[in-house]
Amino acid sequence: MRCFQHKSGVLQATLLTINFLAIYRALQLYFYDFRTAIGPSMIPTIRQGKIYIAGDVLLVDKLTPSIWGYQINDIVLAKSPMKLGSLLCKRIMGVAGDIIVHEGTEYLIPEGHVWIEGDNKSQSFDSRNFGPIPLSLLDGRIIIKLWNWPEIFI
Repeated sequence: MRCFQHKSGVLQATLLTINFLAIYRALQLYFYDFRTAIGPSMIPTIRQGKIYIAGDVLLVDKLTPSIWGYQINDIVLAKSPMKLGSLLCKRIMGVAGDIIVHEGTEYLIPEGHVWIEGDNKSQSFDSRNFGPIPLSLLDGRIIIKLWNWPEIFI
């Protein structure tokens, strides 16, 4: 009888752990997530990290942009349109209907797209290289930078 109670306790702990992980993953996918900055494209706004040294820790809001949309100057996390599985941290410089002029060429941003650029223009791979990106590639809006000194972007 005692062996059966021990197995029941292990099963309960396992189910509790699975439930916790499922809830955490749902929150991470649809509400809020933490990410670490790696590249130099948003310096000085967001500190660059290296492979073994973390940059700024960023809180990504996925909920409110899906309700109210994105605005110019929002700092966003986006899936790269050029490199599968790569994420970009950039600033929205234009939304649907805006005209962006880059190197003498005018770009009209189509409906359902945004124009993103890094703050560190010389080190950024962004819409100046690949054009406007669809809203479906945006993963969320950066609302807080955490690490040395917290900074709120909203």
